[in-house]
Amino acid sequence: MKRRIEPEQLLELTNEQRQKLQNWWVTELGDYMTDFSTEEDGRYFVGICKYIKPNSENRSIGFPLLDIGQMIELLGDKWYDKIFYAVDEYIEKDYKGELCDALWQAVKQVI
Repeated sequence: MKRRIEPEQLLELTNEQRQKLQNWWVTELGDYMTDFSTEEDGRYFVGICKYIKPNSENRSIGFPLLDIGQMIELLGDKWYDKIFYAVDEYIEKDYKGELCDALWQAVKQVI
């Protein structure tokens, strides 16, 4: 099961959507992230947050590679219908699709 989005999926976002995503995201230990300036041969550097500055908002210049839990958190109660739609779409495909990708489609609509 795919647990998080791929760096290439972040390229599907507009600049405005990327800004909203960065404003929402507060870096935590263990978060996976990427920076589009690190592209080499069509691949992107992926890093894991291993250090957090005390008493800071921990904003990053990178972009989060959201996992399933983070996407559900981002969608939140306000967007529960989007979550249910994504899960229904996943189930209708007889589990051949990825729940992660279905949730990503919902996140793109919200941000």
